[in-house]
This record gives sequence, C-alpha cells and structure tokens, in this order.
Amino acid sequence: MVAILGGGAFVLAKSADVYQDAVAMVKEDPRAIELLGEPIETGWQFRGNITTGDQGGEAEFTVPVSGPKGSGELEVEAEKVDGEWKYERIRIYPDDGGLPLDLVGDSQVLEEPSDPAVSF
Repeated sequence: MVAILGGGAFVLAKSADVYQDAVAMVKEDPRAIELLGEPIETGWQFRGNITTGDQGGEAEFTVPVSGPKGSGELEVEAEKVDGEWKYERIRIYPDDGGLPLDLVGDSQVLEEPSDPAVSF
C-alpha cells in the first residue's frame, strides 16, 4: 500500500487517480464554474492523505481552488471499493465566506438552517 501525506508529497498526490478524477469533476461542474469562473485551477498546498491498494483505499484531502471569479478550498472524501472510487464528499468552501457548494448528490448549495421562530 502506498500512503501519501501532505507537504512535499503534493506531486505524488496530484498524480493519484482519486485526485485527478475529483478535480476533473469540479472543472466540469456548471455550479463550480458559476462560483469560481473558468478556468478552474488548483493550488500547490495539499493537506490530507490518500491510501490505496489494488482494490481498496481511502482519500481525505483539501486543496486550494481558484478561478477568475473567486477562490476557495476543495475538500474531498472518498473510499475505493472493488477498484472503484466512491466519492462521499466533494465540496468547495468559498474564501469569501459564502455557503459551501456540495458537488456530491443533488444539493446545489448547502442551505443555512432556517430559524423556526420566523414565519411568513
């Protein structure tokens, strides 16, 4: 098994299929393009780890992302089962403090909890 930890191992992490696939999904997602603009680029700082074997593995990492309209942190959590990565989380946290954008599942943007005391 190969384990990749943050810091100087970014070059190795960048070549991992889980990293490349997650970044490709972000670059092709219309919601991410709306948030960040095109082209979407990743920064050099990598925090987290990627552990992979023949059929299994885990990935949990954060990397900066930016485009002409904004920047943020891309957070990815995935598990490799039977040789295929299953993404549990691909989320962009905007640097401007806006609501996170969740790219896994059907949710467009994570909603702030509503105040039950407020009624219309």
